[in-house]
Amino acid sequence: DYSKSSLNSILKNCDAVVHLASARPGNNANSFDDYINNVYRTNNIFDACAELGIANIVYSSTILIYGDKNSNNILETEIPLPDNFYGLSKYFCELIAEQFIRNYDLNIKILRIGQVFGNGDKPTRLINHFINLALNKEKLKIYGDGSLKRNYIYVKDVCEAIDLSLRNVKISGTYNICSNEIYSIIEIAKIINRKFDYDKNIEFIKSNLEFKNAKFYNIEKALKELNWKPKWNLESAIDDMIKYRNNCNDPI
Repeated sequence: DYSKSSLNSILKNCDAVVHLASARPGNNANSFDDYINNVYRTNNIFDACAELGIANIVYSSTILIYGDKNSNNILETEIPLPDNFYGLSKYFCELIAEQFIRNYDLNIKILRIGQVFGNGDKPTRLINHFINLALNKEKLKIYGDGSLKRNYIYVKDVCEAIDLSLRNVKISGTYNICSNEIYSIIEIAKIINRKFDYDKNIEFIKSNLEFKNAKFYNIEKALKELNWKPKWNLESAIDDMIKYRNNCNDPI
């Protein structure tokens, strides 16, 4: 339940903690109250770690804390300006992490993670949704002209970033964990259709909704200090997802 007493009991004798727990963004979340527990729980986790002497911690934050930056080469030193309450809650959690780094000598690695995709994600998420539609020879519906750009990172790259962060026991800091590639929605749809030998399976739907293009996030710090960089591009990751599904006979 994330209370101090339960955390002290559960984390006793642990060597390290990976903190992934969070209320996720939702369409019905209209106030900071929907995410305030992210802050309370994070404070309790770090507090329990300090009491138990667990210094090696990985905290999963998000690139959403940057907001709509004009820069297209966003560094960790950018001043966060979250444009939604979820991003704001994660930024507050980062500030708490910085307090525990300074005052309790905790080695917290703050990973600002990009838009993750992979097997096990919600079937309504774009890539998983498109794969399932293409598999069934159903039309991939694109709202607008398909030029909207997205920056996705494969879940296996994120797992490796967490692993390398844990292995770097003595360091602390903030790191962008993102792909170094950006694809338009139409490019993603064409790649997926090609994997299923069905290249005429796209339907464009008029839309007045306005969305912002993805940005490039600088990952040089993660390469230098964690020895991490993404190994999977979009095509190889989709191949891996399909291979997993075929071997395990599981839906994507």
